[in-house]
Amino acid sequence: MTSQQKKRKALHLSKPLHFPLLLFLGLCLFPLQECPAQNLFVRPSIAVPLRTGQGNDYKIIAMLKPGTEITLLEKGENYSKIQLSPTKEGWILSRYLRPEPPPDQLVGQLRAEKNSLQEETATLKEENQGLTAALHEARLQLEQSTTDTGRLQRRYEQLMQDTVDVRQTKEKLLKTEEENIRLAEKLAKIESQYTALQKDDKMHWFLVGVGTILFGIILGRLSSLSRKRRSSIL
Repeated sequence: MTSQQKKRKALHLSKPLHFPLLLFLGLCLFPLQECPAQNLFVRPSIAVPLRTGQGNDYKIIAMLKPGTEITLLEKGENYSKIQLSPTKEGWILSRYLRPEPPPDQLVGQLRAEKNSLQEETATLKEENQGLTAALHEARLQLEQSTTDTGRLQRRYEQLMQDTVDVRQTKEKLLKTEEENIRLAEKLAKIESQYTALQKDDKMHWFLVGVGTILFGIILGRLSSLSRKRRSSIL
């Protein structure tokens, strides 16, 4: 074995020893930044490996497709710790992460949003037509209600006038009843006076009759006495 081959072999053997040391120095110089969990997306590219640690020497536990949504747990200079699912966490190169979804996925989302907006617009249009019809019906009902209100107002005013007339008629009726009572009392008094007069008149005629009879009796006696005297003289 030549000296050059020995150097290459020694360099090859020293690589596994140098990498952890370099990784340790890198972590000391560029410590990982803990950040609030946020959702990111894998950038469009070939499948990106998810490893158990920071470096190519760590085991690959998953291959992430472009557009995969993940949760960022720790932000690093080269590697970031992410959560793929509640039971799976690992490390991925930071350059493969982006806050927005890939264009094709974004286009799909935009199309879905567009379809949703179109459906919502159609629904709102139907609701608007229904509201327009309801508004028209409400206006007709308002006009009818206004007409009915005017008619009821006129009826109310007529009833109020009728009430006034009824009250006036009632007052007149009460006055008439009072007048009738007074007339009845006056009539009763007149009848009493008439009855008394009738009694007086009967008594007068009775006395006249009695006087006439007495006068006749006296006249008869006087006549008989005068005849007797004449006969005695003769």
